[in-house]
Amino acid sequence: LAQAILAFTAGPDRSALAFCAHVPGRGTSAMPTKFDDIAKPANEVLNDDYPTSGHTLKAKQKTAGSATLSTQVDFFAGAPTPAKLAWKVPKPFGAGAVSIDKLEMDKSGKFKLELSSDKVCPVIKFEGKTADVKDMDKASISLTYTGSKTVFAKVETKATKPMDVSGELTYQCPAAICGLKFSPAVLKGQVPDFGVRAWHGAFVGSLVAKDALGTYTGSCAYTQQTDKGVMKYAATYSHSLKSGAAGFAFGVSCKGLYKMKVDDKQNIFCSIKHKCSEGVTSLVGLRYNLKGDWGYGVELSIE
Repeated sequence: LAQAILAFTAGPDRSALAFCAHVPGRGTSAMPTKFDDIAKPANEVLNDDYPTSGHTLKAKQKTAGSATLSTQVDFFAGAPTPAKLAWKVPKPFGAGAVSIDKLEMDKSGKFKLELSSDKVCPVIKFEGKTADVKDMDKASISLTYTGSKTVFAKVETKATKPMDVSGELTYQCPAAICGLKFSPAVLKGQVPDFGVRAWHGAFVGSLVAKDALGTYTGSCAYTQQTDKGVMKYAATYSHSLKSGAAGFAFGVSCKGLYKMKVDDKQNIFCSIKHKCSEGVTSLVGLRYNLKGDWGYGVELSIE
């Protein structure tokens, strides 16, 4: 079926990748879509850039050797070391066979490490990561297939427990993206998670089923081009068949700088992003609950 679809759309002006590249929110031709990004068009409006607590300074600095140092400092946090440092070194010690995607020291002094290599096999990316370099039980190894722009496939296992296998698979065609994600419980008969994203015009909708088909989350997003800039509207609704619990959220974004949303817990969120100068951006967020509770957060980013 996949080959038939690709053959049908293989013309110079009707290829699957050309179609997806010219329609906003459909995924891109640069790399295929991950399973957790199926609902990304709505999540970008509803979840991103809403700081509601803390005062954070983020700084990113690049060096001549293509390495990047990221610093995050939480002011008034009360921690003895309220800072987080992260290094990204594409070619450590001048060697390009292995890349250090992240070497992070968090507030507690623990080191996280993420390594990757795409030099061993042209269509396979090898990755290794651990949440604590002193604890090998937290280390994992994964293989990602990179030989297709429409198929994303990844398998991951723990370094000390090879049978704890998890993975995901997605496929992108001209009108939809579908995929599945499984955990080690699938070896015991548990049903994987399933998801699908479809679009028409400026409208994008997605449906994700998790918890052995026990929890369903539907999301939709709409993009509108106006004389004031790009307006994005998004909504999501989730429902648990087991507990009967439900939740919803609705949000709007203007030019990616001004955002507002409401949810089922009677919360109202809003945020404003402002470019102070070249390379300096501020982000202020506010949350107010109709029961009287409220909070705010401030972020300053320097790049």
